[in-house]
Amino acid sequence: MHGDVMITLSNERIDTVESRRHIQCLVCYIAETPSTTSSDYQESYSYLNYGDPFQHASIMDRHSFLAYSNTFHRNCNVDGFLNYCLKLEKNTNQVTLSHAGPNSIYNYETISHKFTKSNIDLNDLNYIHVSAGSHQVPIRNMMVCFHQVPDLHPSFEKNFKRNSGSSSQQKPHSSDRCQSATAAKSTDDKSQSTFSKLNQFIGGILGSDIDKEKLRPCSNSINCLQQTSNDHCNRYSHPCRFSELCRNQDKEPHLTHEPHRVDICLHDRSCKRLDDASHRAAYRHTDFPDFLVPCRDQRACQNRSTEHRMKYSHGENVERRGTGDKSRKYFFL
Repeated sequence: MHGDVMITLSNERIDTVESRRHIQCLVCYIAETPSTTSSDYQESYSYLNYGDPFQHASIMDRHSFLAYSNTFHRNCNVDGFLNYCLKLEKNTNQVTLSHAGPNSIYNYETISHKFTKSNIDLNDLNYIHVSAGSHQVPIRNMMVCFHQVPDLHPSFEKNFKRNSGSSSQQKPHSSDRCQSATAAKSTDDKSQSTFSKLNQFIGGILGSDIDKEKLRPCSNSINCLQQTSNDHCNRYSHPCRFSELCRNQDKEPHLTHEPHRVDICLHDRSCKRLDDASHRAAYRHTDFPDFLVPCRDQRACQNRSTEHRMKYSHGENVERRGTGDKSRKYFFL
């Protein structure tokens, strides 16, 4: 959170100033996240280098790093914890720093360098050191993995083609915009990733000139099975599954973003009822949408997997009542 943190990988423990002169060190510095209140984008350098990590100030002054970027956080949501991935390819001695998780959808920038083994050999690095700059930096869930974690590297199409078909049967579940930390692909959407469908859906909707003031609330609300239809969405509005917490409100004129005034679930992200559409609407869970996507098969759906049920509702008919009441209630049938 907030950046201004350095990760140093070394072949030995870094104990004294004298010992640093004989230790191989891979230095990865992540700059402080830029201000979100200023219209003038200014970000310090994030970089990859090798050598003495305590020479950071001198390296920044002289710009003597091997790979760098001063726009590494552009388009990222920097208000909470950020996910980063430092990838080491030992066979090629290549190191790559990139974003992981949701921010990797909006920022594709990487900082990468192929080191010569005479300078540093990735096979010899056995120790990890973490240090911060001028202020405390909260760090959560630091993981060392020997393979890529799919949930932290969402796949999506960067160059999608708008599909003229509007039937929900042609684009099943295409309105799903979020992948949870534990959910994998369900059997009925293997051919197209969640984030590929995100781009196709949003791209199709934004291709139309929608007059938000002329849209009428859909009578089926969040349970509507036609939310993937361009024609339907040009005439009717639907509640956003992320309510007022949605980060794409200015890009979604076809959705409403009214506050979802419910308590946070006692178990939050560890809740065992994340596959219960009624419970999801009654209690908020961090990083999860308030409402599920209506499954096109509804009660006839044969997919009983937890992963599928965490994403899609099946005829629970979650209703939003009392839209003008701040103490909004939800009725489940």
